[in-house]
Amino acid sequence: MLATLPLTAGCGEASKDRYYVMGTVTFDGRPVPEGVIYFDPDLKRGNSGVQGVAIIRNGAFDTRDTGRGVSSGPYLARVQGFAPESAESGSRKAPLFGEYMIPVDLPKDPVPQKLDVPKQAAANMPSLPAVPP
Repeated sequence: MLATLPLTAGCGEASKDRYYVMGTVTFDGRPVPEGVIYFDPDLKRGNSGVQGVAIIRNGAFDTRDTGRGVSSGPYLARVQGFAPESAESGSRKAPLFGEYMIPVDLPKDPVPQKLDVPKQAAANMPSLPAVPP
């Protein structure tokens, strides 16, 4: 039990430095219908903070929805966007573009972020095997 005490104390300290991030995300100028954003600390630019996660709904995101805020500083936002589900697609959501990275500098204050994925990101789509009907 004593061996785990230092780990527990360290976890409590890290959580007080988390900040929430909210904003909008577009693809080719239009709101991304559904998706997810992973906020990865940019190690190359000296950030060793925590990873954050946000769900995209109708072009908006907020890390409060997942409870996974970030520390401030340089991050790489990994954006994944999906077309809205339709009756034809069944349970599989069609990706709008390949995973797209956007460098961002996140402040401690809750300043809304505007992330834009350019149309060219669709060219980075991995090819998926055909699904039989």
